Amino acid sequence: MGTAKSRILVVDDEKDYLRLMERILGRAGYEVFSALDALEGLEKLRKHNPDLVILDIMLPDMSGWDACREMKKDAGPRVLILTVPFGNDFQEKIAYSGCDAYLEKPVTKKKLLDTVEDLLHQ
Repeated sequence: MGTAKSRILVVDDEKDYLRLMERILGRAGYEVFSALDALEGLEKLRKHNPDLVILDIMLPDMSGWDACREMKKDAGPRVLILTVPFGNDFQEKIAYSGCDAYLEKPVTKKKLLDTVEDLLHQ
């Protein structure tokens, strides 16, 4: 799957889910960084320059939608929104955020890794 050169930042405020993502992606060969909120995610984005960000929407300090827009500034990395869909305007928010793809939680390991590979090779 991934190579040591492929860096992924995972931003999710659920510690158990974050650890699961780290394990799945790490075992697939990716270098994984993690953050528990949007501000930490933005800091790690600047520090590690990941190839892909996997971002939850429900974060304690900033909307994931706004965090995505900030991450995409200046030709930022690809962003995969991984969240539970909610609200009538969910599709509009996806378009507004500028994300490259989204998946709904819960997601299978295969679907996650397939989507990650697709995004990294676009």
